[in-house]
Amino acid sequence: MRNLTKEEKEEIGVERGVLVTEVEPYSEAAKRGLRPDMVILDADRRPLSGTAELRKVFDKKKEGESVLLRVRADKETTTFVALQLPK
Repeated sequence: MRNLTKEEKEEIGVERGVLVTEVEPYSEAAKRGLRPDMVILDADRRPLSGTAELRKVFDKKKEGESVLLRVRADKETTTFVALQLPK
């Protein structure tokens, strides 16, 4: 994952977010439909401006807890993905 560039934000039509660059095959994220080039907009209903904020959300969670992500799959489709952290 990485921060979006100004150009990517304009192209995708978002003001903030984190770009998914890769997803491990057979991982919880892959099973839940997260894929490269999606943009994570919110984590647990908190807007994300970058990877540091996303890491903070994950760091506050305990093993086995879930994180609700709001993701943009393309310019028009926004969906929610719930990820359970590994135990």
